[in-house]
Amino acid sequence: MNQQKFPEAAALLESYLATHPQSDDALYLLGYVRFRQDQPKESLALFTQAAKRKAPAADDLKIVALDYVLLNDYTSAARYLEQSLQMNPDDVEARYHLGRGRYQQNQFDPAIAAFEEVLRRNPSDVKAEDNLASAWRRKAGEMRLWPHTGKPSLWSRPPRYKANSPS
Repeated sequence: MNQQKFPEAAALLESYLATHPQSDDALYLLGYVRFRQDQPKESLALFTQAAKRKAPAADDLKIVALDYVLLNDYTSAARYLEQSLQMNPDDVEARYHLGRGRYQQNQFDPAIAAFEEVLRRNPSDVKAEDNLASAWRRKAGEMRLWPHTGKPSLWSRPPRYKANSPS
């Protein structure tokens, strides 16, 4: 699998599972392979099957979360990333993805907190820096909405000029 030969890895794992159907490790590995092959539904089914036999590790939960990202289910993705981070709080990649998920859900304060934590641990992370700036911009734009309607306030719109008004 280290050489990115995922179809071959999938075939080998399926063959192994045919003779060792109770192998939780093989199920977790095949779930990872399906994730890398952009097959999130199949990956989730395999991770679910494996979890019935053995509790998932933090990295397994992160892959499950990323499967949910591929399915545009950011709420589920965030839930699994938070569980992964409880098990391994030093996982910068999981924290970055949690920030992205919160951003996609328009939850800018938690997104900002996640990106800031990534940058505390890895100050040269350009993606986290770009996403932090984007979250701040989106939060600033959100603050220009009327709280009771969610619609833009008058001061957030550009001024209107009459056609015959002096410039």
